[in-house]
Amino acid sequence: VFALAAHPEEDLLASGSADGTVRLWRFSTGEHLRTLAGHTGAVTSLACSKEWLFSGSGSDDRTLCVWSWKTGLCARVIELDAALWLNSVAWRDSRLITLEERGAVRVWDTSSHDPSAWSRTRTLPERSSSWENVAATARYIACVAPGDKTAIALWEYDPVSAIMGKQHFLKS
Repeated sequence: VFALAAHPEEDLLASGSADGTVRLWRFSTGEHLRTLAGHTGAVTSLACSKEWLFSGSGSDDRTLCVWSWKTGLCARVIELDAALWLNSVAWRDSRLITLEERGAVRVWDTSSHDPSAWSRTRTLPERSSSWENVAATARYIACVAPGDKTAIALWEYDPVSAIMGKQHFLKS
């Protein structure tokens, strides 16, 4: 198991595996509910959306699959640049944030009920080395700074205008 994500309101857990599958589990009983197959590489990151009941899975095959919690079907496959793979993925308030190889942080508008209508609204400039782990709140996006495991990069984000504020660093 390479990745875990819990649904924010339901009794559901998703796990990402080396065999390219995402498994859905019931937290309270440990019951295996279904296996989602669609990746050709290891599933290395997961995130959950409470708004639309989708989970996104990032994989070594350079794709992001958007799965329906209800049907178990892949609603959309987002193919990343052939030279990039997905480090981390986060979901927050109708936004999908992908953290890709070489440090590209991309923000996607997921407000439509139809995943095929989702669009990239903002891309932070790529960096020479990769950010690690992405997290988001309603106003901020944070990543672990490259090469410095004690620093966190933080951007203020306006979801209405898709404007990223100045980058700040926090030291732990």
